[in-house]
Amino acid sequence: MSSLPPEPNQRWQPPVQDFQSAPPYGRPPRKSRAGLIIALIAVLTLVALAALGILAYRLVTNHTTNATSPPTSQAPSPASTPGSSPGASSGSASPGAAARTPRPPAATTAPTAGRTGVPTGRPSSSSSTTTWSTTWTSTGQPVSPANPATAAEASALAARFVTHLNANNSTAATKLACANSRQLLPTLIKTLLTPPTNLTPGHPIGQSPTFVIPLTGTTNNTQTTGILIIQQLPPAPLCVTAFQLTPS
Repeated sequence: MSSLPPEPNQRWQPPVQDFQSAPPYGRPPRKSRAGLIIALIAVLTLVALAALGILAYRLVTNHTTNATSPPTSQAPSPASTPGSSPGASSGSASPGAAARTPRPPAATTAPTAGRTGVPTGRPSSSSSTTTWSTTWTSTGQPVSPANPATAAEASALAARFVTHLNANNSTAATKLACANSRQLLPTLIKTLLTPPTNLTPGHPIGQSPTFVIPLTGTTNNTQTTGILIIQQLPPAPLCVTAFQLTPS
């Protein structure tokens, strides 16, 4: 609609238009970034948990290695040569002899007869001594060999955990989590899952102490993929550390 011509004593002005009320034609729709932020937080959480798990495993391994080594003792350094009295040695010693550096005594292994604890191996017969084929800790107790978890055990635990997720049973799923993940896991379940949920675990990737299991399926009728992290941190059994899901 065209505006009326201006009067002789008035200046023509363009009509005022409401640009704010015009619809945004040709502009892309605004996208919510809440899902992206949640996914980034979940990924950062998984990376932090994996780093903590690796650090804890290395600490436990170093502690176990140090504990399995048998204690050794060194012979005390003699104050004087056997057969000589302190007075004679001090009286006959020359000034240059005091500056000489004595040789360090050789390290000797503690005798097997002084060890405490019950040996687990059979003794090897010999004419003078008897030795035992076993591993001892610093307290004198035998150490049993490590029993790492297998991929089949990790797959069975993943199937149980996913079954609880599909049934929306967060309490039962949290019982399968590790001790340091039992407070984080309910938050992940509430944030990443919306019933109905139908997830399927894949074949485990990796080996003890850390297994990564892929997840596929739907949640809230939306296709999604993700991963499930299972770890074995001695002395705790195999447990769930964390999981992550991303819409396809």
